[in-house]
Amino acid sequence: MSTLVKDKYDLRGLCCTKSGDILACTGPGDTARVVRYRSSGEKIQEIMYDHNGKKLYSNSRCVCENINGDVCVADLSGPDKLVVVNMDGEFRFHYDGKTGHLRKKTFTPCEIATDSLGHILISDYMNNVLHLISKDGEFISFLFIPDVLGPYGLSIDKSDNLWLGESQKSCVKIYKFLG
Repeated sequence: MSTLVKDKYDLRGLCCTKSGDILACTGPGDTARVVRYRSSGEKIQEIMYDHNGKKLYSNSRCVCENINGDVCVADLSGPDKLVVVNMDGEFRFHYDGKTGHLRKKTFTPCEIATDSLGHILISDYMNNVLHLISKDGEFISFLFIPDVLGPYGLSIDKSDNLWLGESQKSCVKIYKFLG
């Protein structure tokens, strides 16, 4: 075992990008940011603020990279949201789950994944639903999967199969997602 990345802040969500870089969330509070490292462990970018100097994240938890190089982050900041910036760290949009859905509880983005078309899939733990949005942040649909309680772990493989972890049942299920 070797340690590749060491940071003075609490490291959380990780993502290996298609270019070989590593994205990591740190936080919470004043230390919340996304850090990009080279595969050698060298820190090359910190994403914390928008172009107006406003903090992008309060409690960054999960990160992934979209097909167009966007950095997508689940931020549990109350109100919780998905924050998307481009590869240069410039703010693109945020998604807060307010789409007219008759939610029972507050939007809680636990995990995020992207598919081969650039769609962003967000597991909403408290509402037992997945949100599907476009790479530009436009709501597409909700994915209700029967008998899923507490969708938490989420991944989409190279064949566009959806891997879904259920915290309530302590299991992982695989679904055909695209195609």
